[in-house]
Amino acid sequence: MIKRTGYVLLLAACLRLSAAGPATDREGVTFRFNPPVAGITLINTEYNTETKTITSEGETETTVTESLEKTQSQVSRTAKGYSITSVILSVQKIVNGEEEEPDPLTRASMMVPVTMELDKNGRLVTLRGVEELRQQALELCEADEREIFERVMTKKQLDFLARSEWQSVNGVLLGITKQPGDTWQAKVKWFLFSPSLMPVTTDYSFIRMYNIAGHQCAMLKNVIKPDLKAVGQDLEKMFVELEILPEGMEAEFSVQSYLEENTQYIDPLTFISWKESQMTEKQYTVTVEGHDIVTTEKSESTITTEVANDGKDI
Repeated sequence: MIKRTGYVLLLAACLRLSAAGPATDREGVTFRFNPPVAGITLINTEYNTETKTITSEGETETTVTESLEKTQSQVSRTAKGYSITSVILSVQKIVNGEEEEPDPLTRASMMVPVTMELDKNGRLVTLRGVEELRQQALELCEADEREIFERVMTKKQLDFLARSEWQSVNGVLLGITKQPGDTWQAKVKWFLFSPSLMPVTTDYSFIRMYNIAGHQCAMLKNVIKPDLKAVGQDLEKMFVELEILPEGMEAEFSVQSYLEENTQYIDPLTFISWKESQMTEKQYTVTVEGHDIVTTEKSESTITTEVANDGKDI
């Protein structure tokens, strides 16, 4: 699934290792949590392009943002299960051809590791490092954004986002058995616009087995097409919670289209996602004082994974 904007970037550091891995048999592919007992360190490289076009009163403005991000995820065996400790190694962000500094939470994620403690079945038990990450991000915030970040992104909220996204990305696959050609649905809580999470239905497809750099992978595709009225309400909630409009100004919100697609390639022998492609398209209108502001966004990204120094720390 799709990685989100600044206030959930810490999740990017924790979710690139696929906790759900398939084991093949005559009945199909069974997804179980089973990372290498000896542990492994992975480097995830994500390249993302986002194009945003805003049209209002006959004028159009387009912003193209490109980013290149590398994340290290170290998986270790513990007495009760496993831990995944992740940190962003580097980020490059270019907006309309000009390099820009990443947002505070991204920069904080380069300084503070986040650790997810899991039981032996891949269920998230404890999340460590969130409060430290939050405090570091607050120190990096400009004065005008610090108050909103501190109010909206509480430790409780960040912990909730991490747990919910781990369940939505990985937990829904744990223990199920599917064959190439199978389709099914899952109910998940997912990030759309506001810092909250919305319940949505994900349509899954097991396309086929696929070779990625010598790894025989299960190719899984999932698609989210949420109810547009509910998405519009979430868009309005974002404007309110983040205080985007001036005080006293009223607006109307509607969403014309919303689509997310994700394709993931999971190795059934190592239970690692070696490649992922993601796409999000959305169009929405905010009407302020009788004027329509129409925004169209498209985001495309590819994520590739490699072993760091034969699985040793870097």
